[in-house]
Amino acid sequence: MNERLNQNRETEDLFRLGQHYEGLNRFEDAIQEYRKSLGVEFKKDVLVRLIQLCRLIGENELIEECVLKGLKSIHEDDLYFRNILLNELEMAQGKIVLSTKVRSLTITLTNKCNLNCLDCEARRYAWEMPLQAIKEIIGLFPYLEYIMWQGGEVFLMDYFQDILEEARRYPDMKQLIVTNAMLLSEDVIEKLVRQPELVLAISVDGATKDIYEHIRRGAKFDRLIENIKLINLLRKRHNSNTRLHLNVTVMRSNYRQLLDFIEFAKEYGFYSVLLRPVQGNRDSGENIFIHQNGEEMRFIDGVIDELNARAGRYQIILDNRLPRLSTAPRENTSGDKKTKNTKLLCYAPWQRLYISWGGNVYPDCMCVWPHDKGIANITRDSLKAIWNNKDMQTYREKLVNNDYRDLCSQDCISGCVPERYLQFNK
Repeated sequence: MNERLNQNRETEDLFRLGQHYEGLNRFEDAIQEYRKSLGVEFKKDVLVRLIQLCRLIGENELIEECVLKGLKSIHEDDLYFRNILLNELEMAQGKIVLSTKVRSLTITLTNKCNLNCLDCEARRYAWEMPLQAIKEIIGLFPYLEYIMWQGGEVFLMDYFQDILEEARRYPDMKQLIVTNAMLLSEDVIEKLVRQPELVLAISVDGATKDIYEHIRRGAKFDRLIENIKLINLLRKRHNSNTRLHLNVTVMRSNYRQLLDFIEFAKEYGFYSVLLRPVQGNRDSGENIFIHQNGEEMRFIDGVIDELNARAGRYQIILDNRLPRLSTAPRENTSGDKKTKNTKLLCYAPWQRLYISWGGNVYPDCMCVWPHDKGIANITRDSLKAIWNNKDMQTYREKLVNNDYRDLCSQDCISGCVPERYLQFNK
């Protein structure tokens, strides 16, 4: 018994040291500590972290070694982990046609919403996910690492809570639900905090009552705060793993509240904050990022350092995707479009699918090619067929050949989107 406890302690110590090195961007040292940890005791989460870190720095030969070791250490019926390992191997080998299944889904269930937000353009279009597509999505639950549910407002859909009940059967599958939190009752929150791995992403575009209710028309700030406090109460009561994430769409009406959003997150128990620029909205005057050279951009540039400092001080993860005046494009690491890379700009086409309103499918929500129709449409094609269709193969081939300039969003290329998001399955 003591020997087992000592082994566990040694494994954890080595893993924590690896995490420490990783936090310092000393990736080679982190890899060595993770390998030592696995040498003491095999753990799936350590192996995945090691493989993903190898992928981040382009150590593909070591990935193959790790995958083979992992496959020997798990049961053949472990569909979830086998899919992860084999998918990592296919990425390391630069496969264009995949035998593995999608690992991450972002699902737009509906465009129906109980609000009429100032910046929202999607609700002008009627959309609801077809039942056949929902059945296929549920069929992928045994393989999925991550699924994100968004609308519209997902809690308008009567069947959504039934989907969540089914999801509880798969504790390895992490879920993120995007909501405005206006429709959350105590009964619904009770069900949410009992999910094995859940992030509740609450869209809050105003840190004060006046700005919030100006932007999120139809919402009540007092109701928002009441529900957040109830979520925190029930999280504590049930010792829940559910975490709160703050979504902020930055626009003319709220850009001066950037620091206030960090304070809001601290006060109400949010572990992370996403700041993203408003899209479209040229007619409303809310899009301050069109020209990127005005007073608004200078203000944003001026508070970035303090934003990062406060988030760090409060131990809040800040995912800041706002364009900056000083942002420099990521370099083309191969220098030659025809040369294959060991490290790619992005791995989304090997791991993810995003179903937008109208049923258009992309590898990720930031993908821009093809511009208007995606790589397919879920109302016409199955996810199984889409996963290896011609356009998905084109995405993979172009990224392998470092030929992504007509393929990828400028936000990804310029560095606005964190590299870890592009590289890891998150």
